[in-house]
Amino acid sequence: MFGIEIILLGVWIFLAWMVWKKKIVSKYLRAVKTFLIIAGVSGAALVILLISVMIYYFAHGLEGMSETADAIAHYIGFSLLGMFYIATIGGLVIFLIGRRKPT
Repeated sequence: MFGIEIILLGVWIFLAWMVWKKKIVSKYLRAVKTFLIIAGVSGAALVILLISVMIYYFAHGLEGMSETADAIAHYIGFSLLGMFYIATIGGLVIFLIGRRKPT
């Protein structure tokens, strides 16, 4: 279920390591940093959303949320997941374009 998310998290960690080691041409470094920040913020917000929904379910029993609150949580969750996908894949593409050649 979470296979692609784990792979993208690994890609995100790899890109953060490459940015930290400055293995990218400086022209593309800012764009990759921006994508990494967006992916990190959306990933953290998604985790916070999932934790808050689980706490809500545990606090209110099995009846769960109202239909409106449930729909809003799903829309927010899917949009955050989409942002994480797009930002991580965009950062990877720009990294592959702007990586430095070994000298």
